[in-house]
Amino acid sequence: MGYEFKMDWYVGDSIQKEHKKLFVAQASCWIVTSDQKFILVSKDGKSWTVPAGHTEKSDGGYVKTAIREVREETGLDISLYEQNIKVLGYYVISAFDKLSGLLANKDIQVRLFLQHRQHSAELRLQPMERDSQVGKVRYSAPFSLSETIQKIPWFDKSCDLKEIKKLIEFDE
Repeated sequence: MGYEFKMDWYVGDSIQKEHKKLFVAQASCWIVTSDQKFILVSKDGKSWTVPAGHTEKSDGGYVKTAIREVREETGLDISLYEQNIKVLGYYVISAFDKLSGLLANKDIQVRLFLQHRQHSAELRLQPMERDSQVGKVRYSAPFSLSETIQKIPWFDKSCDLKEIKKLIEFDE
């Protein structure tokens, strides 16, 4: 038993009408500092990713989910910059049962972006997830674009990076 997944990317600053009834299961927020460093997180110091997490009813929307997750996973409070957080787009994730081929689940993962005003050296990155939390993020650090591509192999060919490059002209 298992699932095969299909990911469809949609660009835009909001969820399209035909997808409004789908559950937003996850929100992630790419943060790029004034010195063009990406803030990444890791559970083990080896495998790195974008700050992200599952939505909770108490969040009040996917932007608030991203703000909460960034705070938990990096220690950064980006709530003051909420108006500057941009929606890059979203993936509709369809899960198909491998045996029957039938659609088992369909939900949304929203990708957000914040161009942070501070230099990476000025940020105090300190994950704040509870010790009892399974899969707790233990590390958060800034990385250049080339380092980010090395740390997250899928990022170079991602729709996320394509949209970010429309917003920032990288020096490297």
